[in-house]
Amino acid sequence: MERAIDRLLQFIEYLKKNDGEVKNAKVFEKKCGLSNSYIANSKKSNGSIGSDTIAKILSSFPQLNVEWICTGRGDMLKKGMAFFSEILGSRNVSIETARDNSMFPVIEQGSMVAVSQEPENELICGQIYAIYMPDDSIFFRYVSKVESAKILVVPANREPQYGTGQELNKKKIKEIKRVVGVVKSFL
Repeated sequence: MERAIDRLLQFIEYLKKNDGEVKNAKVFEKKCGLSNSYIANSKKSNGSIGSDTIAKILSSFPQLNVEWICTGRGDMLKKGMAFFSEILGSRNVSIETARDNSMFPVIEQGSMVAVSQEPENELICGQIYAIYMPDDSIFFRYVSKVESAKILVVPANREPQYGTGQELNKKKIKEIKRVVGVVKSFL
C-alpha cells in the first residue's frame, strides 16, 4: 500500500517539473515551513504525515487535494485550480505568504502574495514591496521614501503595534521584490 509520504514525494516531483520554484525536497520543506530533512526522515520512518504538517503544506500549495494526500483517493490536484506558473507564464514571479496583518486591509494574514524581482534602483514610492532580511524573515510594506543608502517603509495597518514607519539601511536588506498580486485566504 502506498504511504502518504510516497504521495507527497510524487507531488514534489510534479512541482519540480511544473512549478519552476520547487527544485528539490529542501526547497519544498523551506517553502512549507517544515524542518530540514522532514521528508527524508518521514520516508525512513513509518511514512505518515501529521495533520499539522498537512496544514502547512496546504497553506503553501492550496492546489493539492487533501483527500489524495491523506488516502490516495481522487486526483493529486484539486480540479479547476490553475497553478500560478500557468497563470503567470515565464515572468520572474514567486509566491510568498503574508505572516501578519501589518498591511491589512490590502494584504491579510494568510494571503498568497505574488512578487516580482525589480532592479533596486527602480523602487517606486507608493508601491508595496516584499522586503527580505538576512535572517530569512519577509515583510510587506509601502515604500515611502528612497535615498541612496536607505529607504523608508510604512505599513498599511495603522494599529500601534505596527508602528508608523521604519527606516531601513539598504545594506542590511537581503532582497526587495515588488508585489504584483494578492490572493486573499477565504478559510
